[in-house]
Amino acid sequence: AIYGVAAFSRGSMTKPSNHYETLQVPFDAAPTRIRGAYKRLARLYHHAVSNDGETSLGLEFGYARNRPFHVPEPQGSTVRGLSYLIDVHGKYAFEAQVNPADFMEARFAVDYFSSHGGSRGVLPPDDQARAGQLATKLANYQSYAEVSTSEEWKEITGLAKRVLSDQFYWQIGAAGGYETNQSLTEENLTLGAQAAFEWNAWDDDGVGAKLNLFDFPAAFLRILSGVDSAWRPRGNAIPSVLVGYDRVMPSDGTPRAIAGDDTDYDRLRLEIAYKSPLAEIGGKEYWLVGEYRRYFELGTSLAVEQAELDDYDWFQIRLEADEGLFVSYGIGTLPFDLNAGEFVQVGWRLAF
Repeated sequence: AIYGVAAFSRGSMTKPSNHYETLQVPFDAAPTRIRGAYKRLARLYHHAVSNDGETSLGLEFGYARNRPFHVPEPQGSTVRGLSYLIDVHGKYAFEAQVNPADFMEARFAVDYFSSHGGSRGVLPPDDQARAGQLATKLANYQSYAEVSTSEEWKEITGLAKRVLSDQFYWQIGAAGGYETNQSLTEENLTLGAQAAFEWNAWDDDGVGAKLNLFDFPAAFLRILSGVDSAWRPRGNAIPSVLVGYDRVMPSDGTPRAIAGDDTDYDRLRLEIAYKSPLAEIGGKEYWLVGEYRRYFELGTSLAVEQAELDDYDWFQIRLEADEGLFVSYGIGTLPFDLNAGEFVQVGWRLAF
């Protein structure tokens, strides 16, 4: 997918650093003097220092392909095998200093996966015929809101619940990646391992859906938008979790190098993703999408720790359809950032 971004608008707060020789301050310098020296140095050598309230046009792009390539015969409702992942994404602002997330990433992984559950069998022939009749009637409705509040929908979901069960999916494997800013002046090569877990509770009346606190705001908004007529958190909107361990090999131009340490290091990576239907607007189904990332360096050197460059976290929430208008809000920092702040993004999404 490629996003034509109407505007990036952000506020900023520059992070301090502390490496005594690089900053030309004495060993016993006060923290305020150290921070001031780092700010001056950062503005000299790092492009991503912006002022509050700046806006810019730009593009956001993303491509992901996750496919199995070796899957033995399933054992009941359990499927296991090998898969590969290609994931490329990032933001490009026409004015680089305004980029709200100046972090482009390409990642390749090979995983062993296992999926258990999701089905308890098939419906009896009479129920299958009835489900076909209901599907034909549902096809005559003009909007998702009409479908989801109809008697036919209630009946067909009741039939589906007879054969659907909770589905648990996990994967573990090796991963490598390339990370850079949009100017390609700061780069990380990574090599490591990652593991992911996902739980789909297909029965919205089950325990998984009722305990999905993350979907409570969306459940409330679905009632207001008319998508749902009653309180109904989605069991298949439980956030997925990915944990990675990376050996990071940085280039000379990263913020760590400005702080005085350009050596390879170990890093933990956490990614949490959430997606749930929210409303129907202009004949399109809109989704509430959330993303949280954290990057935490292990065995941090004194220079990097005192510069506060060993721990990055990032949160973004967006309202989007498969194509069309989207709005997002984000806050935090990603690797290569010297600015911690928040941004609002408005644009148009194209999928192909």
